[in-house]
Amino acid sequence: MQVEARLRAFAAVARRRSFSEAAAELYVSQPAVSKHVAALEAELGTQLVVRGGRETSLTPAGELLADYVLRAEALLANGRRALEAAAGEAVGTLSVAASGIPGTYLVPDVLARFHEQHPRVELDFHLDTSAGTLELVRGHRVEVGVVGGMIVPPELEAEPLLEDDVVLVGPPALGGRRLRPRDLEGLTWLSREEGSATRAAVEAARWQMGLHDVRSLELPSWEIVKLAVAHGAGIAAVSRVALELELQTGALAVLDVPGWRLRRTISLVTARGVPLTDAAQRFVELLREAFAPRVEPTPNSNLPRLAPLVGRAHEVAEVARVLSGERLVTLTGAGGSGKTRLALAAAAASVDAFPDGVYLVELAPVADPELVPATVAHVLGVGVDELDARLRGRRILLLLDNFEHVQGAATWLAELLAAVDGPTALATSRAPLRVKRERELAVAPLAAPDAVRLFGERAPVAVGDDPAVAAICARLDGLPLAIELAAARTSVLAPRELLERLERDLGALGEAPRDAPARQRTLDATIEWSERLLGAEARRLFARLGVFRGGWTVDAAEAVCGAGLDTLAALVDQSLIRREGERMTMLETVRAVAVARLEASGERDEIARGHARFFAQLARTASLHARGPQERQWLERVQVDVDNLRAALAWTIEDRDAPLGLEIADALEPFWVRRHNHVEGLRWLEPLLALGGDVDRALRAGALSLAGRLSFELGDVDAAAPHYEESITLARESGDDERIAWALHGLGTIAAKRGEADAARTYFTESAARFERIGRFGPMAGRLTFLAGIEYEAGNIDEVVALFQRARDGFRRAGDHDGVAIAVASLSEVALEAGDVDSALALAREALEAARTSGSQYAVTQCLAGVAAAYAAAGRRDDAARLWGAVERREDDAAVLIQDRELLVGFLGPLDDARIAEGRALSDDESVALAAVSSPA
Repeated sequence: MQVEARLRAFAAVARRRSFSEAAAELYVSQPAVSKHVAALEAELGTQLVVRGGRETSLTPAGELLADYVLRAEALLANGRRALEAAAGEAVGTLSVAASGIPGTYLVPDVLARFHEQHPRVELDFHLDTSAGTLELVRGHRVEVGVVGGMIVPPELEAEPLLEDDVVLVGPPALGGRRLRPRDLEGLTWLSREEGSATRAAVEAARWQMGLHDVRSLELPSWEIVKLAVAHGAGIAAVSRVALELELQTGALAVLDVPGWRLRRTISLVTARGVPLTDAAQRFVELLREAFAPRVEPTPNSNLPRLAPLVGRAHEVAEVARVLSGERLVTLTGAGGSGKTRLALAAAAASVDAFPDGVYLVELAPVADPELVPATVAHVLGVGVDELDARLRGRRILLLLDNFEHVQGAATWLAELLAAVDGPTALATSRAPLRVKRERELAVAPLAAPDAVRLFGERAPVAVGDDPAVAAICARLDGLPLAIELAAARTSVLAPRELLERLERDLGALGEAPRDAPARQRTLDATIEWSERLLGAEARRLFARLGVFRGGWTVDAAEAVCGAGLDTLAALVDQSLIRREGERMTMLETVRAVAVARLEASGERDEIARGHARFFAQLARTASLHARGPQERQWLERVQVDVDNLRAALAWTIEDRDAPLGLEIADALEPFWVRRHNHVEGLRWLEPLLALGGDVDRALRAGALSLAGRLSFELGDVDAAAPHYEESITLARESGDDERIAWALHGLGTIAAKRGEADAARTYFTESAARFERIGRFGPMAGRLTFLAGIEYEAGNIDEVVALFQRARDGFRRAGDHDGVAIAVASLSEVALEAGDVDSALALAREALEAARTSGSQYAVTQCLAGVAAAYAAAGRRDDAARLWGAVERREDDAAVLIQDRELLVGFLGPLDDARIAEGRALSDDESVALAAVSSPA
């Protein structure tokens, strides 16, 4: 009994951090509590409590003991409550604590519902700070805590309940327009007096927007913040769940600010290792039901459909398990060990765990580590500068295959994962990436039974249970690629004959470096053996095909390598190359051997030159279709061979062939500009321009103009200006009207950027006239849209309308439906601003039809937003909100969403979340159909 009394006294002191409050809790005298604690300290031989001062504290030993004692008390109390439960009906006491926003706006409603369902349960609710709530759970004074934006201590368990948007709000007078940095700097920013995770995130976001020095006002609670904002004192960032009533009544407005997107996590916290009572468990179920994820996960994947993986079931499960807890996982092993197939299988098994997508990024064709970001961005369908935004907060799995030859990008990948919360990376590589927080998993050879089974499945003829098959697999160290290559030969060799040949040829392994891994030597020998079975012509072609990256067409192989169909077929039969649709490819491991053979043949420069000229012609042909009806198809054609084009450019720099390199880079202008590959375009142009040499003036003028444009669109006006100035000089000397027109356009953009409206107007006008003179109506129309922007800033609305109409007609003559959509959508916006709702709606629908014809999903999304704005102006609130929901589903770019929402909110006011949710559920066809409805249903 003495031990129990001492532990009870110590537990009360640990909970209350006060001897007097502990005495009051136990209904004994304070000296009695002090005596029991002192006796416990003497028995344990260590000090537990630090006495004196205004507050009693625990020593480290005391904290450790308190964790055990308080947990034991909680277990006993919860067990007693469970025993008291009768016939499945919850009884006893439910103790809950919550902080700030959750405690004020979320938990009370759930507690009310719980009380209606379980009236016999007594409710004990504590509203505290996040830190206070965690302390109540840690001290077992409550069973359940609900906090927002806190890091939970390891002795507690947390489960995310809700991702809550943090919105920037202010007086209604500020709503309906897009606030620029100078608008925001002129307002007072309001925040909580005490620190919080939300406040820290707001300050970080404000800094990133360039708002480094603003007036701040700290107030003790969100209620006062909202009151102050509503009376016009300033702006504040507040949880959306706290604002529903104020937004509905119009007391506050959500402010439209570029780049503003914050989220906070609201989590359920319980004591680790302490089972919940029946009442608490039922309350937690109500919480989960009330705060179920707002967006249902959708399985997104570009994983190829592959035959079932032979064996590896345990490895697949292990990789999937590790992916659930790690951000960067690397599968390492020798070439041909099956890393890619294992990674694909594990990724496929993890689709449900990554609701925002599982994406395969094939790095084998990428020669330069600096091109890895562009490759990842392309797979995700965004520009490199949009990659962070596309990944932030998303549960995405990136499968980065064949990382070993782009190891220089490992640091970029690690920094990306550290900076962007959400995505996970699974890499395959012959060597670890050697960056922080990497989890390496070595891929072992196949077990003997699985290796035999793989051989049997890949052999073109039945091999039965021939014992030679097991010997072959053992001889090949169980490497999947080696087994598949060997199995293919059973079409002409029986397993016993095949084994004999393998035994003879593998004796040549001594020629390989002694420090090379055994499995790598075995695989090289297998490839070399397959190569030796070829005739002289096929072996020569095998080496030459090493010049290609990322695959090739039969036409390309014929033109560059002198390939014949029979010879290509011989390489396919030996599994050295593969046909995939209309293209042929080579495993990267096999390609490495081909490259070595090409280097040794003495033909490398000749073949590389022919390769560069072939793809220069492809780039020239594609450029002829720029800004025309077939531009999209040709851009896709360029994208398919982008790795070959990169290889061609790299060779021209190595060979110092500036004319050929500049010809390719200049012809790729639509690819650099229209596909937002500005950084990469400059990376090729700058060293080529620096080579000098005897380059045609018109060609150099065009390359300089392109370099200027890429620099300008990347925000470097100082770098763009000298490029354009040299370009216009060379272009005028050469008399090339098109080059002159592009240089004039560049000078116009710089003048406009510097606020020199008259100069910009002159440049754009002459540029458009020269394009029209040579029949380039698409570029002409584009310059007219720039002129319209100048006139819009000057307030010349009639001239704006006339210019957009001329641009529309020019785009039509060029067959550029995307351009037509842009011009007509701009006319719709002008009509809407002028109050001509009927014309605005008709024009928005016309723009949408042109965008659908062009096939540009980006243009379709923008035009849907235009129709939504027209609906809002016409009073069709529900239809406008539904269309906006469809726009949000289609558009990932936050800046674009903010810009497009400006018109909509201006006419509609706060959006109806229920109607927006309905719009997000619409298919593309249903969205377009809604945009065509003449009147509300």
